[in-house]
Amino acid sequence: DRIEPHRNDEVDVLVVVVLGRGELTLDGQVHQLAPMVVAHLPKGTVRAVEPVDGPLVYLSVHRHRSAGLQVGRPPRRR
Repeated sequence: DRIEPHRNDEVDVLVVVVLGRGELTLDGQVHQLAPMVVAHLPKGTVRAVEPVDGPLVYLSVHRHRSAGLQVGRPPRRR
């Protein structure tokens, strides 16, 4: 699918494209995404990501957010 336009005021994000092609819209300006492209998405910008002609795989890197996505093993239930 795609990531709809949204503003992130909390963290800068670095995106590294691994596979596929897409378009990154950053504050209204469209940038082409392809394997090995690295994009910096500064906090406070409106961004959207859309694949073009198939799947788009990328890695996003940012400092820990105050809430939201957590990577790792879920806590054990007792």
